Amino acid sequence: MTAISTACPTGYGKSYWSYRSATTGDTTKLCLTRVYHANYCILGRQSGDSISLALMTAVACRREPVPVPYNQIMHITGVYRAPAGAREQLPPGGR
Repeated sequence: MTAISTACPTGYGKSYWSYRSATTGDTTKLCLTRVYHANYCILGRQSGDSISLALMTAVACRREPVPVPYNQIMHITGVYRAPAGAREQLPPGGR
């Protein structure tokens, strides 16, 4: 969790959980940023030569069967610092 807010950033490896109070009706969001570690696994969906990653997932590396709608388990073998000046960039038409 990186913050408690009403507006959390979203994008690669960012998301939020929200809670709506039954008493006040107020919504609180817990802002999340994914931390990747070597030897962890995430879910993916392969279609042809392309694999879409479910970046906010975590799964046992030997899980069988792979949970629907995914068809791949991706093993993180290394995590490296981004070079200075690097920034998130979406692929063309991507999200």
